[in-house]
Amino acid sequence: MRTQDRKHYTTIQVDLDGLWAIEQLIGKDVPIDPDPVFIMGLERLLRLFEENKIKATFFVVARDLGVGRKVELLKDLVARGHEIASHGVGHRYLSRLGKDEIKEEIVESKIVLEKALGIIVAGFKAPGFAATKEMSVFLEEAGYIYDSSVFGTSCGFLMEMVSGVPYMKTDMFFAPSVPYRPSRSNIFRAGDSDIMEIPVTPMPFFRTPAHFSYAVIGGSMYAGMVRASFRLASPEMINYLFHPLDLVDSSMVTMSGKVYGLDTKANRKIDMARKMLTFLCKGRTVVTTKELCEVIKESDRGASEAS
Repeated sequence: MRTQDRKHYTTIQVDLDGLWAIEQLIGKDVPIDPDPVFIMGLERLLRLFEENKIKATFFVVARDLGVGRKVELLKDLVARGHEIASHGVGHRYLSRLGKDEIKEEIVESKIVLEKALGIIVAGFKAPGFAATKEMSVFLEEAGYIYDSSVFGTSCGFLMEMVSGVPYMKTDMFFAPSVPYRPSRSNIFRAGDSDIMEIPVTPMPFFRTPAHFSYAVIGGSMYAGMVRASFRLASPEMINYLFHPLDLVDSSMVTMSGKVYGLDTKANRKIDMARKMLTFLCKGRTVVTTKELCEVIKESDRGASEAS
């Protein structure tokens, strides 16, 4: 971005994972409805977003469009000016799938969301950041504008140890943490793809996870470290991530397995989220992820004309 055009941008993303999607990851089959995580978490996030006048990007699993009240809630999000993007068909880790299945998750989810909500879906994110190298071509062919599946972090080995997900750990370690156009042969590397990669921003300097789930796990001290590192690095663009589960507690939902942070009282987590959002919005222009892509493209056009 040209120096004279420099502004500081924040985009807020929500991976709208419901209870069934979370339980599915540990092999538990629970009904898609009722879904207290989806309903209560979304309600609380929206309240916080309204306080800060935030238009966020919600990554939605296409399977949730089979529940009428979820469809109505998603239509309400669109009416409020929020962006809806794809989080796959069935919230499956792409790194565990074959190429045909990966393509189906990318292509079919876009079709389902657009048909049910009457929108154009611009973005995709792989559940759990379980991105695969060949994704770029599938995303291009499906007509996406951007992807947010890449997470450039130093903690890929630890993430795999905890979750059991087969991550592209070395690729994650060297992946950019700022927006870039990925290679068609390797989404973790810069190249000539038509899509834009908008990575979730890790903690500056350390490249450890900064998004709110980890702030809940690490507590107020870790959240303070995240804010301090962002303040010191002053990145031009921050892509910050929430999940509905971040704002509920064990009194509201019963989970089959151990979920770190679930025992933290919801009121405390809401206060932490409010403080983080206030920080992320201060002195920054808050845009949806699609709008951030337009900002980047406009800046690139300006730089090209100037040269």
